[in-house]
Amino acid sequence: MVNKMKKGIKSLSMLLFLLVFVGIFGVKSLAAENYIPGNVAKLTVTARAENSVSLRWTKANNADGYIVYMIDKKNNAYTNLTHQAGTSYTVKNLKLGQRYYFQVFAYNYRAGKVYKSVNGSPIVIATTAYQKPRQVKNLRIASYGDKSMVLKWNSAKNATGYIVKVYNPETNKRTTVKITTNTLVQFRNLTVKRKYYFYVRSYRKIGDQTLYGEDSQMVSGVAKAIDMSQVHGRYYNTTLRCNTTVKIKASGKKVNLRAGTAIVAKERRSGIVNAIWNGKEIEVPGRNLSYNSLNTSGKMYTFAQAEAYVNSMGYSSDTKYLIWINQYSLYTYIFQGSQGEWKGIRKMKCVVGKNGNTPIKTTYKLVRKGYMYGGPIIYIAWFGWRGYGFHRRTSSLAQGAVSGGCIRLGDDDLYFLDRTCPLGTRVISY
Repeated sequence: MVNKMKKGIKSLSMLLFLLVFVGIFGVKSLAAENYIPGNVAKLTVTARAENSVSLRWTKANNADGYIVYMIDKKNNAYTNLTHQAGTSYTVKNLKLGQRYYFQVFAYNYRAGKVYKSVNGSPIVIATTAYQKPRQVKNLRIASYGDKSMVLKWNSAKNATGYIVKVYNPETNKRTTVKITTNTLVQFRNLTVKRKYYFYVRSYRKIGDQTLYGEDSQMVSGVAKAIDMSQVHGRYYNTTLRCNTTVKIKASGKKVNLRAGTAIVAKERRSGIVNAIWNGKEIEVPGRNLSYNSLNTSGKMYTFAQAEAYVNSMGYSSDTKYLIWINQYSLYTYIFQGSQGEWKGIRKMKCVVGKNGNTPIKTTYKLVRKGYMYGGPIIYIAWFGWRGYGFHRRTSSLAQGAVSGGCIRLGDDDLYFLDRTCPLGTRVISY
């Protein structure tokens, strides 16, 4: 009887031990299973560039974050690119034209251990590729000249050049008129009052391959006639020093002129000079001319004329302003805008240097400011201790081309220039 009781107690003890063992280790096993996150169900490539690939994936149940792998298919090697909480990632520094394989695993971090999803996402394949140029935006008629227009647009991403086409609504044809790397073109010799239609297409040339962007929106403009006959730079009043044979440019005919004949020279040099005599364009040896004074009109140009001139010349500036000293009209013009679409905002009567003392130059800038003659002086050239600049007139000074080289302005105009145009503004002197 005692032996039977001992055997029963031993069996019960064994049973209790097994129950405790299973209970403890079964719970631990179940907890570990709960730590394992679900699988990433979907992985997609959202963008491809020349050296990068963008990935996005769906969320996984019970995931703290995700591990993104790049797979070397040849060696079946996995490279850990990142671990993160987000569901998108851009892989950078890739090689152009190469195929890449990617897979994403979900993970959890519990009790000092990392638990990965049982399976990774579906593997995706992405190949880097050349990017097409973007569509040209903001195509516009920037400005009008005499039977001319300036067409301008914003640069397109990835573009190496642009194809400019004209559309003819009568024939429904589009004709390529310009291929350029610039973002503006000028069309000349247009028919007045005729409406012209333009559009631009970007392109990218890579070796022997050319990729094209989409056509821009079409723009149109009507060609205008603007009288530019009196719009020019500095001319000189001269006389012939000796009897001289000149050539009439239109006909090629040669004419003998006597010493003392008055001639308006368009330039100053010893070689052949373009000039005007008796209303005719002529060529005359510069060495035979005596330069007496500047030939000036004192008549200001309209904004349409001034804008047509500076826009047709393609001038740019480091600021949003441009200044033109015109030594023929004896006016200084201020423009606001940018290359090809300058708009006049101020016309200022000025005094310039006698007989050409104010230099002709297209690369001046406002370089320095100071105080002189009871007001500001704004220099366009500085030589260490002196320079040329804009400053006040005084009541004792005559109007016209009489200064030693500086440009004199009325007080209102000078202060407008001083407060409006910053240093670096380009100044053109003609």
